[in-house]
Amino acid sequence: MEKAGFEGRLRSLLVDYLSSTNTRTMTPVRKHILQLVMFLYGEENFDQLGRFSYSKNKEVADQQRKYVLFGFLFMEALKKHTVTETDFTTLQRMWGQHILSLVNNEMTKTAERYERILHNSEETIFNIKRFQRNLERTKASEPNTESLSIGHVAKIKVCPFRFRRPRLFERIAMSLKKKFGRGDSKDFLMLKFHGIQ
Repeated sequence: MEKAGFEGRLRSLLVDYLSSTNTRTMTPVRKHILQLVMFLYGEENFDQLGRFSYSKNKEVADQQRKYVLFGFLFMEALKKHTVTETDFTTLQRMWGQHILSLVNNEMTKTAERYERILHNSEETIFNIKRFQRNLERTKASEPNTESLSIGHVAKIKVCPFRFRRPRLFERIAMSLKKKFGRGDSKDFLMLKFHGIQ
């Protein structure tokens, strides 16, 4: 297996899925998708040089590699519409082990933040949409002439991404969107009063 092969492939599948799928249509898999994104782009898995790295603890690193490999197989099955309930259960169990390793490495606050986001449907959707917008900005900033790849998979620019809860104005925008339908969130925050001096 080539170095960093499966994380590159998993990132490519995730980016492809998130670039072409609306959060409304990914309801059954939304939480699992975000878990994989958190693992691959969470700050705790990056070294001081900003590169993705596995734990120095061999047992934890082996578990992380299994999670990446199974995540890759899960995304392949999702793409082929052959995902089973067993796949969901296995992926969830592996995520639980990842969270436990964070707690054991004195990253309890990070583990708690991730679990809170995943147990709150609005925060899950909010963070997926933020990540989708981040992907759009990254693609727009990359030169078109550059053609980088890992085997047959496009190389994705990797940098840590901070997952967080929505701020007050973002919560207001989300609730207005839910009430009034789709549209630019800026439109909801620009209240126009006609005839008032």
